[in-house]
Amino acid sequence: MTGLDTNVLARFILRDDPDQATRADAFVRDRCSAQSPGWISMVVLCELTWVIGRGYRYPRESVARVLRELRAAPEIVMERADLVDEAIVRYTDGGPGFADHLIAQIHRDAGVTRTVTFDRRASKLPGWELLSTA
Repeated sequence: MTGLDTNVLARFILRDDPDQATRADAFVRDRCSAQSPGWISMVVLCELTWVIGRGYRYPRESVARVLRELRAAPEIVMERADLVDEAIVRYTDGGPGFADHLIAQIHRDAGVTRTVTFDRRASKLPGWELLSTA
């Protein structure tokens, strides 16, 4: 199994650098398989959603579609896929960004009962609390 970094996935998806996109395609095609998958960490997923959502202004629906397609690919394995699946569903429904939804799932799984934040959108997640700045 080989780990895939954010920049490789970004080139694979965005096609914004033809040379790197060609090399990313070849690597995934030739070196990733169901028997020897490419591995994507949760950190890479958070970075990737930020890059394509904020940096490239993909709408939420498109970001969610990219995540679902990566998740469904037999040549890809994701860290804690169960938590990622739930975060994708919740992210698709709206609210804060994917990273906050994934953090919420990680915290829930760890037994965290309350998460404090300064992020007003994230504070609307179940079990999250806006930390007053006053």
